[in-house]
Amino acid sequence: MDIFDKSGRLNVEKLEYSPVSVPAPVVVKHLYCHNGHDLISPRASFKGENGILLKSVIDKSEGMVALSPVFGDNSRMTIDIDLIDNGIYKFFCPECQEQLKVFSNCVCGAPRIILFADKSLNINKCVCICTRLGCDESCIISSEDIISTFNLL
Repeated sequence: MDIFDKSGRLNVEKLEYSPVSVPAPVVVKHLYCHNGHDLISPRASFKGENGILLKSVIDKSEGMVALSPVFGDNSRMTIDIDLIDNGIYKFFCPECQEQLKVFSNCVCGAPRIILFADKSLNINKCVCICTRLGCDESCIISSEDIISTFNLL
């Protein structure tokens, strides 16, 4: 079965099509502060999934930022705060009001906060988010391996 005819043109009718399977998106269903409060909230929805809700402060501005829980989706919503490009934010748990703990410094120089994937608060199952708006050095850590980097802010 030739895919080209006698004149060298592609014979579209004879091409076989094999659908490519696309992996399902990774969606974070639960994230916890260091006190065990779930940061996933129905107050913000992204692609049908509850968002990551954080209290945020920059300079003298304070408000809420909701981030998409869908891996690779950089969508976000704000309430009572304007986002400043390249700004470095402080993030707090909206329930206990405590500032979220720093995991490490990012390569950009800003602190990277840690959000835990389960209530055991195991550092081997977490999401780390750079606090600089626009930095793409956030990551998912599972069993001490960095799974992937992505931009949440």
